[in-house]
Amino acid sequence: MSLSFLVVQKSSDISPLFFTGVLEAVVAALFMNIYIVGLNQLSDIEIDRINKPYLPLASGEYSVGTGVTIVASFSFLSFWLGWIVGSWPFFGLFSSVLCLGLLIQLTNWWYFLSNFKIYGF
Repeated sequence: MSLSFLVVQKSSDISPLFFTGVLEAVVAALFMNIYIVGLNQLSDIEIDRINKPYLPLASGEYSVGTGVTIVASFSFLSFWLGWIVGSWPFFGLFSSVLCLGLLIQLTNWWYFLSNFKIYGF
């Protein structure tokens, strides 16, 4: 959000349009943050049952299906907002975050599987 104020040269630059743009960026970032945190919780349920038993998935407050629905919904909402706003930088950023989040989780799963020789290769 502080980067948004770099474009302000004079006080007249702070307009409703400026605040609309900042709000769009903050809401889209919030949606993507919920996606990333939810993805992490989905992949670490067993670890979180020990280390963070108060989390919704670890405590059983939410089912895995509910977690997947929330993660997928917020991923979609962030892309939708980027599309509606018409900002290709937003859209590119969210695409990168989506891919990196999935890559990190797949890497964690692959590491887990390779350490326990569960994979079938």
